[in-house]
Amino acid sequence: MRIRLALLVLAAATLAPSLASAMSLEDPRRAWIARDYRARCAYGDERACWRYEKMKRDAARVMAKRRYYQGY
Repeated sequence: MRIRLALLVLAAATLAPSLASAMSLEDPRRAWIARDYRARCAYGDERACWRYEKMKRDAARVMAKRRYYQGY
């Protein structure tokens, strides 16, 4: 089971680097957590799906605030 989870994390890391980097907000630990949640969600963990969606919403909110205050 751990091998499957590790493979899913590796697959998620290679398939969605742009989303993970956008969600990381220059923090590699947050990027790793996002990839882990995404992989666990793909494996069927409902709580991980909810947390992954929440991370995406939070990252989108922060990026929107950055764009607003930087004048884009």
